[in-house]
Amino acid sequence: MAHSLDEVEDFVAISDALLINMGTLESDWVASKKLAARKAKELGKPWVLDPVGCGATSYRTGACTAMLLCQPTVVRGNGSEIISLAGASGEREQ
Repeated sequence: MAHSLDEVEDFVAISDALLINMGTLESDWVASKKLAARKAKELGKPWVLDPVGCGATSYRTGACTAMLLCQPTVVRGNGSEIISLAGASGEREQ
């Protein structure tokens, strides 16, 4: 809903939870997504990462992988997105 770096923290503060959909990527939006995720974590609010299209391009995969550092509560994606995200982050099946 909010994409501006100037207001994402305020929106997170008045929300019960946060969903970050990586479907539309642009450098400033990626920065605001990270800021929102960090704020949710700081406030103890659950947040969901939807790594849309992870694996399609190196930029998209890198952006999705960087979001993992913000420790999402849930990662919601299709099989190929999850496999790509796990491989990019260094996770290996046991």
